[in-house]
Amino acid sequence: MKTLSIVSTKGGVGKTTLAVHIAVAAQKAKQKTLVIDLDPQGSAAQWAKDRVRLAEQHGRWFDTPLDVRRLFANDLVEEIAAAKRQGYQLVIIDTPPHADFPAARAVEVADLVLMPVRPGYFDLHAAKATINLVHDMRAHAFFVVNQTPHTSPGMAADAASYLASKDITPAPVSITMLQPYVRALRDGLTAPEIAPEGRSAEEINALWSWLAQALINAPQKKVVEAAPEPAPAMLDDPFARLRRPIIEGAA
Repeated sequence: MKTLSIVSTKGGVGKTTLAVHIAVAAQKAKQKTLVIDLDPQGSAAQWAKDRVRLAEQHGRWFDTPLDVRRLFANDLVEEIAAAKRQGYQLVIIDTPPHADFPAARAVEVADLVLMPVRPGYFDLHAAKATINLVHDMRAHAFFVVNQTPHTSPGMAADAASYLASKDITPAPVSITMLQPYVRALRDGLTAPEIAPEGRSAEEINALWSWLAQALINAPQKKVVEAAPEPAPAMLDDPFARLRRPIIEGAA
């Protein structure tokens, strides 16, 4: 099992949007995936509830339901150990926009840290706090340039060059500010689910393909084993009613 933490000490950079898009892409690639929502706003967890509600309302059936659990950072190590026992292959941690204990804990337990950064001047300046955090904790980290204006594609390359000078490796994919990302989330979906042939789908699929290999190559963090029972989650599995029965012991 691998753990991916999506971390930025600045708000509004698209952490949750990336978290749920990566999670759904991983699920579609047959990776049993858990999203842990550490953000007090609970945006990922709320989206998961809406995904269920809208699916039932519109008669949709998900072959790849998404598990999202809200937690306090104090319970993170125990929940990761429990997820491993429960057969998850990937845990994605969505973090709040502060350089405090939840972000530090998420970096500490992650096999790989992904830092979304918008390409604007103030965003690049604010990224220094996140860069300092991952450097201080010697994390295996990459940044992804996110929400690049589609009319200014050169901004992504400029931002990547600046951030690379801070000794953080860039992801080979940048994410553009496109309408399908907004529309999809509103409908309880992801951009590739509403526009599978569009540019947003191409970006997310490319990001996941790269991440999948990066996670394989990432050194495995050792997580201390927790108690036999998993830590209680603040959000029950929102897809229980949509999940097909699973036969114990089946492949």
